Amino acid sequence: MTTVDTLASDLGDELDASGDIAEVTGLAALRQRLLAALLTTQGTIPYFPDDGANAAASEGGPALDGGELGRRVRAQLARDPDVLAVGQVLVRPGAIAGTSLVSASVTTRQSPTSPQILNLSIPGA
Repeated sequence: MTTVDTLASDLGDELDASGDIAEVTGLAALRQRLLAALLTTQGTIPYFPDDGANAAASEGGPALDGGELGRRVRAQLARDPDVLAVGQVLVRPGAIAGTSLVSASVTTRQSPTSPQILNLSIPGA
């Protein structure tokens, strides 16, 4: 299982017929953008060197609103102009041995009264 596979599993209906990430708009597009940002390796975008949470390269580990990965996820989500607030960020062992699950609650401009939960499963190193 790859990080892209687990990203796709969180996106559900946002996949096209071939299984690729579909072009979507609105809240679905924001979810795609936020999840992709969490997987981006910091420093790989020349004009935005601080962007990225390096989630795919992290070993993970349990941390409730703490730990290095949790801090990077919170900081990356807060950078997005459509995110009004970042709630709880939880990093815990995944259901599949050797994986970690990152869950984050975000309040967005598209849905200011209903926080969105982002889930990302990260394969172990």
